[in-house]
Amino acid sequence: MIYLIAGPKDGIGKTTTAVNLALYLSKYRKRRVQLVDIGNSAKATELMERAENALDEKLSVIELTMNGLHEKISNFKAEFDDVVIDCAPENSIELALPIADKYIAPFSLSDTILWNVWTLTSLETFVYNAQDSNSKLVAYCFLIGLDDSHPERKNIIEALKGSEIFTYIDSEGYEEEPIDYSIFEFQPKNKQALEKLVAMFKAIGA
Repeated sequence: MIYLIAGPKDGIGKTTTAVNLALYLSKYRKRRVQLVDIGNSAKATELMERAENALDEKLSVIELTMNGLHEKISNFKAEFDDVVIDCAPENSIELALPIADKYIAPFSLSDTILWNVWTLTSLETFVYNAQDSNSKLVAYCFLIGLDDSHPERKNIIEALKGSEIFTYIDSEGYEEEPIDYSIFEFQPKNKQALEKLVAMFKAIGA
C-alpha cells in the first residue's frame, strides 16, 4: 500500500502523521515499511532517527526528490509491504497522487475557515483529476487541534465532512504535541493520543 501525506503548507502535522503512520505499520502491524522523505529538509528523516529503536529491518527512511519518483516507488513495492510518502508543500502533490493508494491531508485550526475551504477545494480538484488515471486512489482528511472553544472549529469540521472527495476522519485526541517526535516513541507515552491515533489509522484501513 502506498500512503501519501501532503498538504499546502508546513506546520499542520504532516510529517508527524507520516512518521507515526510508518511506525504504526511497522511496530503494530509488523509490516515492512519504507518512509520516503521528499523535500522536507530531512524533517521526517530526523524525527525517525531520533525515535529510539525505530529503524530496523522492518522500517527504513530515505530522502528523495520528485525526479524519477514513480519508478523508485515501483521498485520499493517489490521490497516493502507499505510505502509512506511525506511530501513537502513546495513539491507538487499533483505529481505524487497518481502513484498513491491512499492520500491523507491534515488541516489545522490555526488557519481560518476561508483558508481551509480554499485548500479543501484545491485538493479535491487534484484528487479528482488524479483518479482519472488512478482509480484506486482514495482520500482522507482530518483536523488537528483540540480547542473546542475555537470560533471556527465547528464550521471547519462541517466543511471537511461535506466533501464529496475526502472522507473525514475524527481526530479528536490527536494533538500537534509532541510535534518534534513520534507519539509512538514518546516517553512517557500519551495513552489517549496513542489510542486515538491507532483508531485514526484503522479508520483509513492501515
